[in-house]
Amino acid sequence: MKVSIVLAVGLWFSTAALIFLASVSGQAVFKGEGQIAFETDRDGNWEIYTLDVRTGLVFNLSRNDAADHAPSWSPDSSRLAFHSNRGGETDIYIMNAGGNQLRRLTFTGSSWRPRWSPDGRQIMYTQGFNEIYIMDEDGSRARYVTSGFGPEWSPDGQLIVYYVNQDGSLNSDIHISDTNGSNRRNVTNNPANDWAPNWLPDGRSFAFTSSRDGRAQVYVADAACALEAHDPNVCARLIHLTSAITRTPNWSPDGRRIAFDSIRHWQSQLYIMNADGSALRLLTAVRANDQFPVWSP
Repeated sequence: MKVSIVLAVGLWFSTAALIFLASVSGQAVFKGEGQIAFETDRDGNWEIYTLDVRTGLVFNLSRNDAADHAPSWSPDSSRLAFHSNRGGETDIYIMNAGGNQLRRLTFTGSSWRPRWSPDGRQIMYTQGFNEIYIMDEDGSRARYVTSGFGPEWSPDGQLIVYYVNQDGSLNSDIHISDTNGSNRRNVTNNPANDWAPNWLPDGRSFAFTSSRDGRAQVYVADAACALEAHDPNVCARLIHLTSAITRTPNWSPDGRRIAFDSIRHWQSQLYIMNADGSALRLLTAVRANDQFPVWSP
């Protein structure tokens, strides 16, 4: 009996300690699994953080006075790519999962939003305004692919999805093409603004953000339907309707959940929900902007 009491008390104190640490860091403890990298300005400048989804505890990876944005995990979760202006211009950098061994990959300026290929051998990114490039993972052999923004690899590495906004107006559409830019197709073709696509891990669907319901919300489209349908809009469905602005959806590795950021009370916080839009839960609750979540593979 005494042993049981001691174990129970110890468990209570361990749980209480986690809750206390989470509250100190400004996090809500969430029962779940996995790790999410995200960008935040909670330190007065933009940094790359990681969040343990089970405990809600966070860790500052980049620890730099410059602005660091758009983290992307390598397929083995050992490294992260991101863009930063720490060199005077915005370029692509990589670091290990502990925030060390920093390396600069591009030196052209205006290189941003990197995305690692599924095999870990290449990194795709946006260069300047409206140009998508691919380079080897060591920064060599950079080559132009197509015009667009925010590219994402399909899980099998055969396709890329991105958004196109040729004239700079808020009327982007989601496009899919081969990785060399050929066979490009507009798969949303909607008068509203569609952006920030992200593939479902099985490659059959992709999520994206759209303003077609009056404000930014998360949608999911069947990829085969979108590629083949004469009316692409029949292939997309609203996942979660809220009065808040909801953006940057990112699938969990098992395809069961979506992480995203939502702007409420003039600040963005991280949320998670099931793939069907149910079980919405708050992940962060700080007086700062937490955004652009990406699940660790």
